Amino acid sequence: MIISRSLRVCRCPYTPFPYNFRTEKITVARTVHNAKLDTRSARVKCEIRREPHWQKISKGCFIGYRRIADGGTWVARMRDSGGRQHYEALGAADDIRDGDGLTVLTFAQAQERARAWFTSKARELAGHIEPQLGPFTVAAALDEYLAGRERRGSKGFKKDRYTADARISHAWQRRGVDADYTTNSGLA
Repeated sequence: MIISRSLRVCRCPYTPFPYNFRTEKITVARTVHNAKLDTRSARVKCEIRREPHWQKISKGCFIGYRRIADGGTWVARMRDSGGRQHYEALGAADDIRDGDGLTVLTFAQAQERARAWFTSKARELAGHIEPQLGPFTVAAALDEYLAGRERRGSKGFKKDRYTADARISHAWQRRGVDADYTTNSGLA
């Protein structure tokens, strides 16, 4: 057996452990634990009733488990700043079938879906437009800007909307650019 001498194993240069690894604060939503709702065997012991068994997730935000005769369902409840309560059905509980994350949810999956709904509902109540997936277009930026002016009660927003529709959209059409023109591209 011949071993080539040209193969040299050298040690990697010293790379120090990043200091910010321990000092950087990462915010991650914690999964709330409740002995009565965590597992399906624990949920079987909950009484059958119309009113859900509620667990607080954060201030004004709750997740509920409603046990019925053939399984159970998850419900989210949120109280807005005016004291009004908003409800959302999240999906079926994993009492009979295993949780798949789409239609049948475990307690942890139901908490994730509830947190997403809390964020969406808070944005809706504040009057913000839902964030869109994909590139941010000029049309979307213009709509968001004019909607913000309308929320603040600006006096000339109707005239500005009409002007934007007439002049900007018309200019795009003259140049052959569609309405979904992205903001990170330049006009040719």
